[in-house]
Amino acid sequence: MMDDLFQDIERSTKNFEVPARHSKEIAWEMLNQKLETKPSFKSKVIKFNWVVGSLAAAAVFFAVMYLGMFNTGKYSPNVYSDIAKIETTYLPDSSKVILNSNSRYKYNFNKITGERNVVLNGEAFFDVEKGRKFTVDFHNNQVKVLGTSFNILAYNDQFMQIDCTSGLVEFTHNNITYSLSKGQSFKVFKQNITGPFSNDTERIRERLEGIYYWDKVSVDELLHLIGYRFGYSVSINEKIAKRNFSGKIDLANLRNGLTIVSYAMDLKYSIDENSKTIFINAK
Repeated sequence: MMDDLFQDIERSTKNFEVPARHSKEIAWEMLNQKLETKPSFKSKVIKFNWVVGSLAAAAVFFAVMYLGMFNTGKYSPNVYSDIAKIETTYLPDSSKVILNSNSRYKYNFNKITGERNVVLNGEAFFDVEKGRKFTVDFHNNQVKVLGTSFNILAYNDQFMQIDCTSGLVEFTHNNITYSLSKGQSFKVFKQNITGPFSNDTERIRERLEGIYYWDKVSVDELLHLIGYRFGYSVSINEKIAKRNFSGKIDLANLRNGLTIVSYAMDLKYSIDENSKTIFINAK
């Protein structure tokens, strides 16, 4: 019986062979070939996705860092214009700002929201590119537009005028908002509000050349504007202050402007350079 068993085992295993043994050198060569074999398509996809994901994460990181630099709430340094000079500048969105005499502004451009903000002291003409909200703040007042052109005169909180030369302008004063369309103006002088009233858009643009037009404006208002443009305060007799002036004046030069007003209104003026004050009296 045992013989029959061994014969069955031999018969069943005669086709099996013991694996060949290799030398160390052959085995090492086979291992190197295995390591150099190209990865499967699946492994390629995994590696590609990892690289793309890493690049995308890096792009997001640097974008946030870059944009954050422009959205800290900080404003640019002030841009100035000299006395009797104009200064033409452009904001990052290509909007044009032309500063009139003795004026300054600073701006903030939010690259995430696209909103634009300017803080003005003095007089400037704005030609705004279309885009997100554009605001100009001055002495606790604000003008808001999307894309238009307008002039703002705001040397202090006692004398402000807004002139719309194209499009629409929203002017907020004492929490009340007024809408101005092309050819309309709004004025605040010593808390007295005038407007909206009609104005000539071409004459508004002439202010950049120092040419101003008035129709029955008080001498008080006129002389204060002259003082602001040239960096002087004004002292004027109250009786004289209420007189009205109409006409055109070239205010590119201080003394020329004062001479025209004095001659037309029968006044006399003197200038104290030490105190930077203009004194106006009747003849």
